[in-house]
Amino acid sequence: MSDLSESSDAILHLYLTPTALRRMEQAIMDGYGRIETGGLLLGEYSPKCAIVDTVTVPTDNHGATMVGFVLDGEAHSAQADELIAEAERRIEIIGAWHTHICDLDFSKADHDALRILAETLGYAVSLLIVTAGSTRVYKAVFSANDHRAIPCKVMFSLDDNAKEDAYG
Repeated sequence: MSDLSESSDAILHLYLTPTALRRMEQAIMDGYGRIETGGLLLGEYSPKCAIVDTVTVPTDNHGATMVGFVLDGEAHSAQADELIAEAERRIEIIGAWHTHICDLDFSKADHDALRILAETLGYAVSLLIVTAGSTRVYKAVFSANDHRAIPCKVMFSLDDNAKEDAYG
């Protein structure tokens, strides 16, 4: 993992691969787009971006509502370990993703969760997907130990080799 925490504009682009997008969309559809859901982002940091290769998804939606969900840390950690072991290249947990049904902004609870994750990992990305019927709005922020939330540009890679897109 490269040290991005020294830069004030550390992450400019967040690349999502088709695999990551498919897994998140399936989790959204499993809740019929009517409840919040989320998981962990797995991938890597590069000098000015983060690449999300895949994500963890809930194994059940118990307790999820239109305004919240509880991430089962043990289940998502175990799933992350399996996905990391299966990966063709080195990936790690780089953040978290979740949905909102209508609210277009990160909540205080979202910012608190990002702060905790950034303290744990050294820095982290939080991806918010706002679901409104078949429409999706993607927003992301990066945070380091200074606890500032820096907006990211969300990019969609056309294939799973987003490294080539990221490095030009």
